[in-house]
Amino acid sequence: MINYLKKLGLVSLLWLMMLPAHAAMVGTAELLITTPDRTELVNALQIQEIQQQLIRHGVDPDAAMNRVNQMTEAELASLQGKINQLPAGAGLSTVELLLIVLLIVLLI
Repeated sequence: MINYLKKLGLVSLLWLMMLPAHAAMVGTAELLITTPDRTELVNALQIQEIQQQLIRHGVDPDAAMNRVNQMTEAELASLQGKINQLPAGAGLSTVELLLIVLLIVLLI
C-alpha cells in the first residue's frame, strides 16, 4: 500500500511538472491603468459648498453619496473620464462641473 502511494505521489508530481506555463509581455499602458478612485468623489460630496448646490438643484446630498457608493468600477471610470476630458477653466467651476456630472449620473 505504501509503495502504491509513493508511486501515485511521484506520478502526480511528474504530471504537475508537465503543465504549461504561460507568460506574456505587459505593456506600459496596462501597468499605468489605475482603478477608479471612489474617495475623490466622496470627498468632493462632503464639501459644504457642493452639498448646498446639490440641495439648490433638488438633489439630496445623502442620496448622491449613496449613489456614488453604489457605482460600479465601470461607472466610476466613465465619470472620471468625463471629468478629465473637460477643459479646465472653461467658465464652469469644479463644483458646478461635479454637480452637472452627478445630476447626469443620478438621472441615468
